[in-house]
Amino acid sequence: MASWRRDLRRQSARSAAEEHDSDKARGLDAALRALSEHSCGMWLLLLAAIGFAAYGSFALAEARYRKV
Repeated sequence: MASWRRDLRRQSARSAAEEHDSDKARGLDAALRALSEHSCGMWLLLLAAIGFAAYGSFALAEARYRKV
C-alpha cells in the first residue's frame, strides 16, 4: 500500500476517534425511529425489514452449507 494511503487512513482514524462523542451515540432503535419520521417512512422501514430478513436468511444458509 502506498505510504500516502496509509497516512491518510491513520489520520482519518485518529480524527474520528478524537471527534467521537459517546453521549451522542444512538442505537438501532433510534435509527429506525428516524426512518419512520421521514415522509416515506413506512416504505423505508419495509425496505429495511426486507434487508434484515434477507441477511438473516443468508447467514442461516451460510452457517448450514459452509465448508470449513
